[in-house]
Amino acid sequence: MKNVYALGANSLQKATFNLQIQYMSDTVGVITNYIKDGPIAEKLLLKVMNLDRLNANDESYPDGRFDFVEGYTVYASSGRIIFPVVEPFGSHLASRLGSDALADRYCYQELYDSTLTQAQQVAEKNKFRLKGEYTASSGAEINLGAMNVARGSVRVTAGGTTLVENSDYSVDYTMGVVTILNESIIESGTNVSVSLEDLSEYSLQRKTMMGLDAQYDFSKDLTFGATVINLHEKPLTKKVTSGDIPINNTIYGFNLKWNKDFMWLTNAVNSIPWINATAPSNFSITAEYAQLVAGHSDQIGRDGNVYLDDFESSETPSDISNPSVWQLASTPFDDSGNALFPEASLSNNTDYGKNRALFSWYSIDRMFTSQSSNLTPSHIKNDLEQLSDHRVRQVNYDEIYPNKELAYGETGVLNVLNMAFYPQERGPYNVDSEGMGRDGRLLNPEKRWGGMMRRLETSDFETANIEYIEFWMMDPFIKSRESGIDISGDLYFNLGEVSEDILKDGKKFYESGMPTDGDPAQYTETTWGRIPTQNSITYAFNTSSNSRQKQDVGYNGLTSEEEATFPTYQNYLNQIKGIVRPEVYDSINITISEERIMMTIKHLSSIDINTSTILMETLLMPTILRRVIVPHTKLPRM
Repeated sequence: MKNVYALGANSLQKATFNLQIQYMSDTVGVITNYIKDGPIAEKLLLKVMNLDRLNANDESYPDGRFDFVEGYTVYASSGRIIFPVVEPFGSHLASRLGSDALADRYCYQELYDSTLTQAQQVAEKNKFRLKGEYTASSGAEINLGAMNVARGSVRVTAGGTTLVENSDYSVDYTMGVVTILNESIIESGTNVSVSLEDLSEYSLQRKTMMGLDAQYDFSKDLTFGATVINLHEKPLTKKVTSGDIPINNTIYGFNLKWNKDFMWLTNAVNSIPWINATAPSNFSITAEYAQLVAGHSDQIGRDGNVYLDDFESSETPSDISNPSVWQLASTPFDDSGNALFPEASLSNNTDYGKNRALFSWYSIDRMFTSQSSNLTPSHIKNDLEQLSDHRVRQVNYDEIYPNKELAYGETGVLNVLNMAFYPQERGPYNVDSEGMGRDGRLLNPEKRWGGMMRRLETSDFETANIEYIEFWMMDPFIKSRESGIDISGDLYFNLGEVSEDILKDGKKFYESGMPTDGDPAQYTETTWGRIPTQNSITYAFNTSSNSRQKQDVGYNGLTSEEEATFPTYQNYLNQIKGIVRPEVYDSINITISEERIMMTIKHLSSIDINTSTILMETLLMPTILRRVIVPHTKLPRM
């Protein structure tokens, strides 16, 4: 909604492209290509937006047509239209009108300073539209917009000719995607039409029908019979709505047939003067009885519980408890004047992370918290005190949702996101020596912070009707309160625009861009470390030999050996050398030795390395993300 509009196609063709900007005028009552007031009266809006400055020969003479200039007004490959002005229908249009009164009347500034939903509600300003024609390609795949498509129901035609399945095209009936296999159809640009039978509304349900029919010939004249039929439906879930009740109906019935010939009846009929009967007379009796016994599936309870509306379909949850999608947070920024961490406004300055403390997030595998698993080590399984520790124990659904009915096969264990915060321990990329004490711990722990952040797929909460965050948090100070110490902390949820610049320098860093041969021409240096100058084509590590050691180096682009000589971290170690005790300095000055890492963990966390352990991610050095073994018995849960 800024100045780039996607057409939803690709490979736009210049020869057939045409675009006009139109405005619905209240005074004229029709759609026009201009605004009739101010300095731009009677001028084409296309020209007002600087989209008509050239003619067909790319000469500087407007011709009333859209200037198709690759990279400036259009990206033909991705099908995007670019306005060469910022906020075309807002601030730019206001500057061209030259009057505040006219700007208030015509400018659609709500497009740029509010959400899409709010902007659409301003009907008196929502009068601009883009109209035109283009020829493009949508690729070889056609999305049918439906799933569970009936096999054989898809019919594809190109230019009026019916195409042959698996020769000219293929169909993924499950996902509802048609793939054109005939390259000549794609290259010729022939219009392709697809028709189908949509079975999306049909649900998959297991039904069982059984029956038995029995006949007994008592004699040649008398026959007895019985029939029973049962139809049983099994619901997909235990919660069913009214009108979709799974039935368990039984029909049973009996029948009787008696048939016998009587010659005397024939003779009696023959006694009538005008009748001459020769065939034997037959007398038969047929009787049938049937009854329907209605019932319901035992899956919905003994009494058959159904829901008029359980409101579950009205809620669309987004689970954010998976630890693998979270990453280290940038310093929280607040421009209100009462910022908790004013250093967040700094750029390319190491003070940006001076208040960051150690913060970790992880999940504990159930093999370390369950007594029933055969994979659980015996020393953990027999340690009941550890298994009942609130900071690491297994959490069941009925503790949080006591009335929740679990589906068949659904686990009763709740997946928990664990977070550990150590306000006295130095966090990653914190190279502030002034805030450190003799023991290597941070001074003023109540002023420190730690955090994590992640991307939310839904950015417009108002349109998606996202109204609240639902979470359960265990008291992280439960052990302290049991000891009689009353302490507390603050938990913040920041929604909206959050900076992804973790080491704020205004530059994009990606590990796969670091040169594997160490070529200095392919990176630049900042106060934090090194930034690649190559384009980010892929985010995967290079597969060549020994490239991982050069690219898997953390956010600052430096290996452990390079950090030891880089000015920022070398100066930091020199500064704290005169502050902390020698043994603390030795523990901080870590190299790539995993053994030294374990010693540092033991010192900083004051924990017993011989206790049961879990695998988690933590940041120890100011700049290196390492996978280490950390005891989980001392980590608080949130």
